[in-house]
Amino acid sequence: MFLYLLLLFIGFLVLIAGAYFLVSGATSLARRYNISTALIGLAVVGFGTSTPELVVTIYGTIQGRDELAFANIVGSNIFTVLFVLGVAGVVFPLIIQRNTVRFEIPLSLIAVTMLYILVNDDVTTGLGPDSLGRVDAILMLTVFVGLLIYMYRTLQSSSVGEPTDKAQSPQAAMASTLLGMALLTGGAILVIDNGVAVATHFGLGMRLAGISFLAIGTSLPELTTVVLAARRKSTDLAIGNVIGSNLFNILFALPITALVHPMDYNPLLNGDIEVLGIALIMLITFMFTVSSRRLGRLESAILMAGYLGYLIYRISAPTT
Repeated sequence: MFLYLLLLFIGFLVLIAGAYFLVSGATSLARRYNISTALIGLAVVGFGTSTPELVVTIYGTIQGRDELAFANIVGSNIFTVLFVLGVAGVVFPLIIQRNTVRFEIPLSLIAVTMLYILVNDDVTTGLGPDSLGRVDAILMLTVFVGLLIYMYRTLQSSSVGEPTDKAQSPQAAMASTLLGMALLTGGAILVIDNGVAVATHFGLGMRLAGISFLAIGTSLPELTTVVLAARRKSTDLAIGNVIGSNLFNILFALPITALVHPMDYNPLLNGDIEVLGIALIMLITFMFTVSSRRLGRLESAILMAGYLGYLIYRISAPTT
């Protein structure tokens, strides 16, 4: 068992390293064209740091562990919205751009609602067993393409200038990106194989393992990136990372996997998707009513407390 735990820990470290190199290379390329910090956070860093979830989801499905793949995505999103943003807001209050409040965060809630409807086919339409099939995947990817168009238009409206001094050369940035992808793939294999072994040893179901320690482990790149951004007072990068990661996980990671191999869904995860929806509603409420586009320390502490309460409840009542 010690060997499984050691390899799981190494797998998490490899995922963090992979995300670091991937984000470093991609961000450097973006900076060469003077792309805004908010857009880098949403499109580059947000999508880049969620690559561990994508790789884990694909590999988990290949191994026939659809429940683990779903649980990892949902659990990761809950962790980033409640805990990662909570930690960042406690470190330094987050001022959020108007577009993020009005479009990107509500789109995250729409994506969660869409996922909830599509995976509960027999409940909502009576068409068949609970699953995420190819038609569902196409619908979700269509929304994702719309998101890409939105980001492209945002990019077109942003100022473009000379490359910054901090940007790597194109060759170094590409090498960093490729190295990151390789490390992410190897890390995902270590995490899935040894995470399943640890869960089996302690009698944990795949759902509980996916929404707890595996979700937290694959979200460590987001946590690291957001905390560093908050310490540097780059609040656009922090919030963009979390929202971009959430959108990528639901609108790309899950459907791209289901497009290749339809995924069976455990309805017990409905409660966890509902928690994710509530977390986003809390975030929207804080943005519109408690303060104007600002996530202060009190609101951040509430988000963190909400995650700890959720995690304690799931561990104490894993079958609900």
